[in-house]
Amino acid sequence: MPLGPADDKGTVLYYEDTGVPEGARAYTTLILVHGTMFNGAIFRRMYPYAASNNLRIVSVNKRDYVGSTPYTTEELSAVQGTAEEQKAIIDADGVRLAHFIAWFIETEKIPPILEAKDGTRIGGFALAGWSSGNVVTISLLGNANKLPETTREFLGSYFRTLVV
Repeated sequence: MPLGPADDKGTVLYYEDTGVPEGARAYTTLILVHGTMFNGAIFRRMYPYAASNNLRIVSVNKRDYVGSTPYTTEELSAVQGTAEEQKAIIDADGVRLAHFIAWFIETEKIPPILEAKDGTRIGGFALAGWSSGNVVTISLLGNANKLPETTREFLGSYFRTLVV
């Protein structure tokens, strides 16, 4: 079961990865975050189409879903708590996703964004949230200032787009 670190406290996120498209040197990585009623397996029907579209698909299970670290009792209380407590959980989840993505880029050596002679761009990653998965993806962007500057710059050099 592939797991990636999301912080320095032992929190991990389960993910599935289609891998590098066969024969590709440069490709784009599409990172998908599921909604409330399903986990990352909902994206499996897309996997067979990844290579033919020069994509590497990575689907990530959010916290409290199969394989990923469950929320603690305190975190679950905060989810049902005040607006400030709820915001803190959402903010932390965005930062954790950023750390996971940075780890994945470094570990898997995904190609950076490259521009071809004809002006087309390839490489880097696109981030997509489905339904409530957007809470985490948008939180990542909204809390980029909470990341170490080196992590923020590193992710910025690979980030292509957010799909909502």
